Amino acid sequence: MIRPAFIERMRKRYGPTVDASKVDLSTADPFAFNLWGTQKVEDSQVTVSPEDRKMQHDFWTRYIGKSRARLAKAFREFIMPEGYGYHEDPAPGVENKISIEDLAQLFSQTTDEANLTEADLKSLERLRRFLNGEFKNGIDPF
Repeated sequence: MIRPAFIERMRKRYGPTVDASKVDLSTADPFAFNLWGTQKVEDSQVTVSPEDRKMQHDFWTRYIGKSRARLAKAFREFIMPEGYGYHEDPAPGVENKISIEDLAQLFSQTTDEANLTEADLKSLERLRRFLNGEFKNGIDPF
């Protein structure tokens, strides 16, 4: 059974004992984060622990910290990846990774940075639109 090994790997890489500010996400898989935070695994007898969801929410909060650039990167690459179409409200998928309440708080509390890229600015605008409920009926991939 692969699920227990997967859970252990995610906990080891992103769990509460990890210094999230030093995590390199360049080889991380957005779909792994989605699976790790899910509440139910379809067609499976595997019990999903709510603790894993809490660990992931905590990881993203620690990873982003006060950095607007990290918030933009996390949102566009992992929390609500760009380049994918959402035929319905993407909020449940976002909630797999971080609570929308925490995401909104990070958006309002992260500091502006002079070194934000064009991609960061685009991601932050997309995040603002998401938080305003503009994607409740889905969103095109680009």
